Amino acid sequence: MMTQNNSITIISGTNRSGSNTRIFTEALHRLVDQWSEADVNILDLRELQGMDIRNGMFDANQQHPIVKELQDQFIIPASKFIFVVPEYNGSFPGIVKYFIDACSVRHFPENFMNKSAFLIGVSTGRAGNIRGLDHLTGILNYLQTHVHPMRIPVSKVDSIMNIETPEITDPELLGVLEQHLLPFMQEENKVVQAQK
Repeated sequence: MMTQNNSITIISGTNRSGSNTRIFTEALHRLVDQWSEADVNILDLRELQGMDIRNGMFDANQQHPIVKELQDQFIIPASKFIFVVPEYNGSFPGIVKYFIDACSVRHFPENFMNKSAFLIGVSTGRAGNIRGLDHLTGILNYLQTHVHPMRIPVSKVDSIMNIETPEITDPELLGVLEQHLLPFMQEENKVVQAQK
């Protein structure tokens, strides 16, 4: 059995190059790293770019080595996750579901079960990917992941951050993130410490 530690994995939920999602994830990482004493890491699903989809992906013995490496580095050791998912066709990108499925064939309980997740949707439109957050919540609930009840839809993501820095510049969004992310991180830290 592999062990988890007190770490946070922020998942940039697209494999698209040059995405607003990746820039937002980097800006969010800066904030979370300041607010948390835990190790904070970014899992960029662009790492799966160009990976062949194998017929045997649901066989633990045929798990793709890239998936195995990312799972061992970012998923199994983490105590909590922050998903940043853009809106794609009324939901979230298929690469997120593909990665979850590809991880599930090996060490299933150690991946997401009894861990915590905070969901942030991003879009250049007005809805902030609310539908995608609903869909992802259902999947994570099935995996017995504790999804934080406050999910944050970020609309017009390209206008609320400094792309060069990168930095979130919208004071209202910064206030919302601080109000809800800080308790999320503190509550989970207490649980992890109590288990040691």
